[in-house]
This record gives sequence, structure tokens and C-alpha cells, in this order.
Amino acid sequence: MPLDTDGTIETVGETTFPVKPQYRLSVGVGLLAFALYLGAQFLGVIGYTFFLAATHGFGAAQEMVEGDLVSVTIVGLGTSFVVVLLWMWFYILQHGVEFANQIGWRRSKYPAMNTVLLVATTYVAVTFLTATYSQFVIPLFVDDPQSGMAEQMMAQLRGADTLLTTIAFSLVVAIVAPILEEIVFRGYLQSALKTTMPAWAAIVTASSIFASVHGSLTLWPVYFMLGFGMGFVYDRTGSLKTAIAYHMANNMIAVGTMLMLSE
Repeated sequence: MPLDTDGTIETVGETTFPVKPQYRLSVGVGLLAFALYLGAQFLGVIGYTFFLAATHGFGAAQEMVEGDLVSVTIVGLGTSFVVVLLWMWFYILQHGVEFANQIGWRRSKYPAMNTVLLVATTYVAVTFLTATYSQFVIPLFVDDPQSGMAEQMMAQLRGADTLLTTIAFSLVVAIVAPILEEIVFRGYLQSALKTTMPAWAAIVTASSIFASVHGSLTLWPVYFMLGFGMGFVYDRTGSLKTAIAYHMANNMIAVGTMLMLSE
């Protein structure tokens, strides 16, 4: 079964077949995933705005979009989720297991119990650090800290008091967002960055970008620590699925706590 000199064809008997070059995840593809993540959200919100304009008029549509961050988030993340997931599966179908492994679409390399212990330990450590920062560091510098997007949405959700909206928002935050964000920030970005820099630098860089799209400047360290914890778990286990499970658990606890406190 010889290969020709440039490695582009493979000869089996009298038949030659093209040999696909081995796929290697690049930083450009990682950045493209991030751009797709943001662009799909933008287009989803634009489409939602035009729909409202067609049914309520442009003036009313603008007021509805600006005053309803919850619905805008549901539409934006929902659109991005569909686009990014389809794009990922296209790559997997095109490049196979090799690509899937490079973005961590596989089981943890540790036994189940060890994986659970790692996730639990990391979660407790990150929760302690973020709580310490929020309770003791922020008050030293800011009297009235600006809320991040998550906090603003929860405030609007409590004001709306609509069961259907609450359920839809909770599902998006607890299930859709973790899958979408882990695919983009850990599966694509962190994995791609790791091909050109040490693992710790890739985790820090991906976590910094993750934090920058989530909260205010005051809460940036909180989201950075959350992203770092997920990035650490992903790097240690080699499994994007484990990072997704961690992210889901974190968001479920956060949303559940906020909803209970609002009652």
C-alpha cells in the first residue's frame, strides 16, 4: 500500500485514492468560532428586532428590545447555539474523530469518580474565591457595583414575573449557554491557543475573553475565575463534555439561588 512521494495519493492494487491531510486545529479557526458565536447572536437579535418592527412598528420595537434584555438574550443565544452546533457537527463529519478529539468531544481520561472529585473540588475553590472577591474586595473600591448582564437579566426577570419567560430563560442559561460557551471558549479557543502556547496561557487567554463578554469591569474577575475553573477542568480531563457538565451545574445552582431569593 505505497504512498506517492508527496503523500497526496494512496495506491491499493491498481487503484489510487486521495489521502486527506491530517487536520490540525488552528488559532484562526478558534477565532472564527468566537466570531461566529458573536455574529450569530447579533443576527438573531437583528431578526427579532425586524419581527417586532413588522408587528408593532419601529419605535415600539426599539423600546421593547432595549427594555427586555431577557427575550433578547433568549433569541440571541438560541440563534448562536443552533449555528455553532451545526458548524461543529459539519467539522466533525468532515474531519472525523481526529477533529472531535482536538476540541475535546470525548469522555474524560480519568475514571468517573476522579472526574467528579476534580469538578467538585474546582467548583468549591472557585466559589470560595468569587464569593470572597464579591463580599470583601468589591466594597473596598465600589459603593454601588455595576451589575453584569446576568444580574441585570435576573432583575428584569423578577420584574416580568412570567412563568413561560422564566422557564425559557432558565433553560437557556442552564443548558443552552453552557453547551454553546464551552464549545466556543474551551473546545475551539482554548484548544486552538494551546497549539501555540503553554496550557496555562491558553486557559488564561480563553478565560479573559470569556469574562470580557459577560460582565461589567467590576465583575470581570468573577467571570474570569469561573472561566478559569472550567478551563482547568477541561485541560485536566481532556473532555469538553466534563467542562459542559461543570458549567451546567454552576449555572443551575446560580439560577436556582437567584429565583429562590427573588420570592
